[in-house]
Amino acid sequence: SSGTDALLAALMAAGVGGARPLEPQRRRSRARRKARRTRAMVEGSSQRYARLSSKYMGDAEALLGRGDFVQASEKFWGAVAEATKAAAAERRWRHSSHHDLRRAISRLYQETGDAALVRLFGIAESLHANFYEDFMEAADVRVCAEDARRIVEKLHRGNGRDAERG
Repeated sequence: SSGTDALLAALMAAGVGGARPLEPQRRRSRARRKARRTRAMVEGSSQRYARLSSKYMGDAEALLGRGDFVQASEKFWGAVAEATKAAAAERRWRHSSHHDLRRAISRLYQETGDAALVRLFGIAESLHANFYEDFMEAADVRVCAEDARRIVEKLHRGNGRDAERG
């Protein structure tokens, strides 16, 4: 046992088989590189979500113009969901489920004091439900679309950080 320990210690000291521990400086620079990669990934995913949000918003507007209210409802919801993901990703918050998105909106409200974020997100959720149930009148979808536009604008503007109060 002590012979095995001595052999392992000698191998580690010689750097055989990658068994050598990292020096503190190498560990720190490896940690810095990982942090830079993580920041780049976060920025990249946040921008990707923002682009998708804009795309879905354009799709929703076209569908609304054609009178396809059910599909437009889902695209408006998608625009809101992706804008919420962008804000959450920027802050490194979870954003992979509907629950995570709702929680992100609550946290954004706490961060900004903008209660409209909570109300507008609820309206966007009703658009999402309309996709499955087709229960909204055309005029109702148009009104809710205005609110979807409003929350997406708030979320895109500084990813919720500069949201207007109220």
